[in-house]
Amino acid sequence: MDRRLKAISGKSIKTQRSYIDIPMGACINGYNYNISLGFLDTCAIQGAIPLKDLYSNTSINTGTKELIQNYAKKNMLDVYINDQQRFIKYALGDLKVYDAFQNHNQLLKQIYKELGLAKYFKGSCLTIGTTVSELFTASIRSNLGLNKTALMQELAKGSVQEFLACKNKTAVYLTKTNGGRCFNNKPFSVSSKGIYTRVDIKGCYGNSLRNQLYPIGSPVVIQYPRSSKNNHYMSLREVLSIVRHELVDGLWMFRVSTEKDYLLKYKNDMLMSWYPPENLSDLAKSDTDYQGEDNIHQNDHTRFYSSEVHLAPITYAELEWIEKVCSQSQKNEYLDKLMVISGVYYPKSKRVDNYKEYQKTTSHVSKGNTWEIKENNNQLEIIETGRENNAWFTINIADLILDKLAKLREKYPKDNPESNQ
Repeated sequence: MDRRLKAISGKSIKTQRSYIDIPMGACINGYNYNISLGFLDTCAIQGAIPLKDLYSNTSINTGTKELIQNYAKKNMLDVYINDQQRFIKYALGDLKVYDAFQNHNQLLKQIYKELGLAKYFKGSCLTIGTTVSELFTASIRSNLGLNKTALMQELAKGSVQEFLACKNKTAVYLTKTNGGRCFNNKPFSVSSKGIYTRVDIKGCYGNSLRNQLYPIGSPVVIQYPRSSKNNHYMSLREVLSIVRHELVDGLWMFRVSTEKDYLLKYKNDMLMSWYPPENLSDLAKSDTDYQGEDNIHQNDHTRFYSSEVHLAPITYAELEWIEKVCSQSQKNEYLDKLMVISGVYYPKSKRVDNYKEYQKTTSHVSKGNTWEIKENNNQLEIIETGRENNAWFTINIADLILDKLAKLREKYPKDNPESNQ
């Protein structure tokens, strides 16, 4: 079930609209208008928080929400019957959501202004994920001096949208982003409750982002025909022998599976397997661009299997674990028995310093993409040769926006109620 109330028309993701047409019209100042119905659901504009917290963060008086205690909320019918006036005052508090949305919009507009991005502000989005995405996009546009169309053309390279279009190729499996590892090897260990730290932009995530590079350009994609039974997948060791010198930590990923019917000799509790939805188009439904959330699709799940691996992600972190933590025998098993089904990486040798240097490379591709057909032992060989421009550059996220946000955050001490806004 989605978090937000939606009115949707259109059968496919591409044709869907966030409203429905109703058989009514209106004449305003002599002009006739059709009427459509949509919902402005504020449930997720600041993430998964209670309505009371949303009101508090947006300076909405929440006094009426205290009129009924939690124990009485379990049976609101009794409250209505026994104390209608108190019930009505309490219920009216739920009608301030649009005021909360407007105040939230003003707060966000102020953030854009203080970051020097005022001209890019188009209004608040309905989910925190899309809000962050739009703020990030505005920061890149300002940094590179591009209009949104030009920027989207660059960001489309190696993007989720590009991989989603490859449903007949194994590159479609690169659309999946694995979330946190909610997996506890010691569920019965003693723990204690209490606040040990406060999530803050200067904390763990903020410091990690400071070292994160955001690549722009065309990565190299490893892929095969998805439905073919003739794919000769290469082992992780074989692929690394070819591309290892080109890999940049944090900017590559492989999807790997064990060979069919092969059971691992050493039990696995590190590599998380993934079975995609039966209808691969469903992968788009949890994409940020559609302001949705992660839905549970048919046959779409991640699991740990002790004796096999299916479409598990391998990044520099998993590879480091394989090479430095595993025993020699287990290391060899992973390197030789994990087959690379698809992969993507930004080649180290094609990295340039900045956007200006990147622009110069776009006209340096001497030959275009070609194909040829050869006959070998009565079998046709169709050879496709790709000669795309694989140049790329990076933007440091700290320089782009994080340091500015941290400086802005310092204006509001943690003991100041406004710091939550």
